[in-house]
Amino acid sequence: MVSNLRGKELQRYISIKRNQIFENIKTARTRYINEWVIDETAYSSAEHYKWMATFVSGYARILEIGVGSGCGTLALAGEGHTVIGIDENPVCIERASTRLTDKGYKVKTILRGEVHPVAGEDYYDLKYKNIRHQMTDEQILLVEGCIPYDSRLYQWLLSLQPFDAVVCWLIGSHQARHADRNVIRQNIQTPHEYRLSVQNPTFELASRVLRSGGILNIIDRGKPDNSSLFLQCRREQASPTGLLVDERTDVRQFDKVQGGAGMCQMYDGVNIQPVIDEKMFFLSTVCKMP
Repeated sequence: MVSNLRGKELQRYISIKRNQIFENIKTARTRYINEWVIDETAYSSAEHYKWMATFVSGYARILEIGVGSGCGTLALAGEGHTVIGIDENPVCIERASTRLTDKGYKVKTILRGEVHPVAGEDYYDLKYKNIRHQMTDEQILLVEGCIPYDSRLYQWLLSLQPFDAVVCWLIGSHQARHADRNVIRQNIQTPHEYRLSVQNPTFELASRVLRSGGILNIIDRGKPDNSSLFLQCRREQASPTGLLVDERTDVRQFDKVQGGAGMCQMYDGVNIQPVIDEKMFFLSTVCKMP
């Protein structure tokens, strides 16, 4: 028992646990992006990201919540948008930066997360450094951060020029997040609950950083016959913020990807539904800032 350890034995135990946490996080982050890039590549080949980008056509300055390996960012940049992308996973930031740089885009990255294992425990605190960067001539800025728990990121975003649009497309994360003490405090158990934990503060943030007439675009996976339930969920998310939900849900079918991240659980408004059909759907909702 840990309570019986003393002196050097206790310090050795704490050191082992600390190293285990660092290794678990590194492994989980890398595994996630290695799997998610399979999904993203398939979606990109099928031009799904081009479809997503149509919802922000004409909105020049974009805040992207969840970068992944950069396929969505690439679709936005290809349409001439300036993008600030946020992702909790620094491996995602690095992969996305490489993808975009290889395509000839000028990219700036800011890696600022610090993992602090809790002594002798299986969980950790994730803390972030201040951001002092000011946008200059880069078309794309990728920032490590976590919208729900990163007050320094939040304040920095508020200090910038208003955005024309905020996008949150197909949000997901790695399995080591279950050991993040912020996630533990919220008792998040499922991918659906995790998506809501990111989407809900994204609505609040969007209401603070969007210009008048700007939009928030949320794209998630679901079934067309449940689109009314998705709209109801969006109305509830938007209700504290003043954002106006477009009553239309746009739908696009996509094929299940073999060997990918496997995050295509669907929500019917009441329960988490396992994926059975090979054919699934993206559902897009737009909310407007008055």
